[in-house]
Amino acid sequence: MRRQAAHDSLAFLEHTDHVSVKQRVEPVEVVFGLQVRNRYEIRDRNGEHRLSALELAGGLWSWVIRQYLKGMRPFRMEIRDLEGGLHLKLRRPFRFFFFRLEVQDAEGRLLGVVRRRFSWLRRIYTIEDPQGTTKAELFGPILKPWTFEIRMRDRVEGFIRKKWSGLGKEVLTEADDFHLQLGPGIDPRLRPLCLGATFLIDFVHFERQ
Repeated sequence: MRRQAAHDSLAFLEHTDHVSVKQRVEPVEVVFGLQVRNRYEIRDRNGEHRLSALELAGGLWSWVIRQYLKGMRPFRMEIRDLEGGLHLKLRRPFRFFFFRLEVQDAEGRLLGVVRRRFSWLRRIYTIEDPQGTTKAELFGPILKPWTFEIRMRDRVEGFIRKKWSGLGKEVLTEADDFHLQLGPGIDPRLRPLCLGATFLIDFVHFERQ
């Protein structure tokens, strides 16, 4: 029964058209302005808390890196259900510009990669399968700085959008809320990669540098 519940916690991504990702407000960050590990709640279209994402600690050196590199920092993150079952692993190695996020299943098998592409003005990422084949593109319009379009075969199939979190949360913290809109044309195998891309976008574009 527990295994089935754990499967259902991630399986909702295969059919849903809307996911909310809400970053938790950490009191230490508000009071002292310190960089802390990012934590998120992942909710379905009905607002039900389905999964949690947690940046792993990594010891004292990782804490120092968080304070100095901030949103540029490398990180490892795990996505678990409410019973603690592991579903996805995320790994971001350090890059100055060509940012990269690896998405793995619970056993460590590579599901795909989200990769920043060069552009003078636009924000462009590719979503690639384990063989490096581009399956989708994330495109950030210049006049919509809080929006990334999910494009497949030159068609917009979904969006990653930062949501206004309220004046207090926006000014006093780095905690961000996102809406992930997934159209029916997005393959179920790409949906965990789109979810992973949301966290990379948060670090790169919305963490205070």
